[in-house]
Amino acid sequence: MPPATSVPSSLSEARALISTMRAKAFARHAVLPEPPEEPLPGDCCERGCDRCVFTVYYEALDAWRRAIERDWK
Repeated sequence: MPPATSVPSSLSEARALISTMRAKAFARHAVLPEPPEEPLPGDCCERGCDRCVFTVYYEALDAWRRAIERDWK
C-alpha cells in the first residue's frame, strides 16, 4: 500500500486504503463515514480523460482519509 499521504492510483490501492482505515477505526472503537462510492468499470470511457471518473474517485477517497485523520487528532 502507498504511504498514507499519497493518493491511490489503482482500485487495489483504493480498496487497501479503505481496509486500512476500517482497521484503524476498529482499533480506536470509532465509526467511519462511508467512503466515496467506487465507480463501475463501465463508468470510464477509457479515452484517457484528464478528469477520469477513477481519478476523481481516488482524489475523493484521499480527501475522505484526510478528513478522518484530521478528526482523530
